[in-house]
Amino acid sequence: MAFTSLPLFAEPKAFRYNITLSGVNYILAFRYATRNDGWYLSIYLRDETPIRLGVRIVVSYPLFLNVIDSRLPPGLFLMLRTDDNGDQPLTIDDFNGSVKLMRLTSDSIPQSPSEDDTLKVEAA
Repeated sequence: MAFTSLPLFAEPKAFRYNITLSGVNYILAFRYATRNDGWYLSIYLRDETPIRLGVRIVVSYPLFLNVIDSRLPPGLFLMLRTDDNGDQPLTIDDFNGSVKLMRLTSDSIPQSPSEDDTLKVEAA
């Protein structure tokens, strides 16, 4: 499977950037909320039309998993830890390299065999 890493910045605790994904221009906005002790992601079209606002980023759980919106970039978005903290919730300092925002595009997601495919299972 092919994953793409998206940029994260340790400072400031709120930032945004423009990015082109699958040929469409987006704005990704990240914000740390001290009150809830967590990071949040908002995604906009380039003209600042909001698609999803304030989605809490949870480690190892796909962002936008239950969202059906054709304006979202295709694929799965996952925040993965690169340190030894397992699936611990994100802290204010985790964007210093302790985590990576990964995107798995839909064309690289394995498909289950369809009815037209032949699956042959043999005993070992």
